[in-house]
Amino acid sequence: MEQKKVQKNYFEKMIEDKKAIINSIRNGVSTEIIEEERDVKFVTPV
Repeated sequence: MEQKKVQKNYFEKMIEDKKAIINSIRNGVSTEIIEEERDVKFVTPV
């Protein structure tokens, strides 16, 4: 039971992060700010 709760929280966080990233792109917010606020890292293409 406990494992399902952890997975749900992980996926909820991932969805919230996606929404925040999409909103930041629309509003022109810098990626560094999003990385700090959401505790995520963006990868750069080679």
